[in-house]
Amino acid sequence: MASLREVKESPLRQGTDESIAYIFDFTNLGTPTTDVSTTTDSFELYDMTNASDVTGTCLSGSGSVSTYYITTPLVTGLTAGVNYKLTSRAVISSNTVSAYALITGE
Repeated sequence: MASLREVKESPLRQGTDESIAYIFDFTNLGTPTTDVSTTTDSFELYDMTNASDVTGTCLSGSGSVSTYYITTPLVTGLTAGVNYKLTSRAVISSNTVSAYALITGE
């Protein structure tokens, strides 16, 4: 069974030559609100094969917020056969919450 913090679209598959910005729906993490906000360190991407942080090399640009939906920076440069965990933190009604998606490079 998936965690409540795992976005419902997860697990995802992404080609090694693709660049994709994903949308995280934070409604399952609290009352839907329009004061969702992100900070510059709100997104992280980890290579789960060796538990390494690849945020600096595989995330490009910045995210955005629209009501309680958060769009991630572009995810790019993934390696085929490697599993990744993309996380996002947000502030909803003064509470800091996080959600994640699992991504397989192919």
